[in-house]
Amino acid sequence: MQKEKRKNSRKPMRYTAWVAMENSQLHGCVVADISETGARLDVENSEQLPDNFTLLLSGQRNNTPHRHCHVVWRLPNQIGVHFEKRIAEPVKPTAVAKPDDRDTPAAEPASAESA
Repeated sequence: MQKEKRKNSRKPMRYTAWVAMENSQLHGCVVADISETGARLDVENSEQLPDNFTLLLSGQRNNTPHRHCHVVWRLPNQIGVHFEKRIAEPVKPTAVAKPDDRDTPAAEPASAESA
C-alpha cells in the first residue's frame, strides 16, 4: 500500500462543476474529491482540457465561486489539479456595540409655545 503524499486530506464529494476554457467554452465535470490545495475531477476526455484553467463551481461566469487550476496528473477520464491560490481566510465577524438607549438622553417633546 502506498503512503499518502498529500499535505492536505481530501474530502470525497460528488459536485457538478465546469472547466472554463480560453475560448469561452464550458466543459462539464464532477468534483470527485477536494482539499484546500487541489481536487480530483471526473471528466469525459482529459486530453481536451488545457494544463491551466478556471474551475467554476456554478454554471454562471459572473460572481461565481471559482478556482484557478493547474493539471498535475491525467488519466483518460480523470485529472488531478492543484489550486493556484489558496482561498483567503474567511473574515471573522466582529461584535459592534449597539448604543444603549439608556445612555442617550431622550429628546424633549416639543411644547405648544415653540410651535
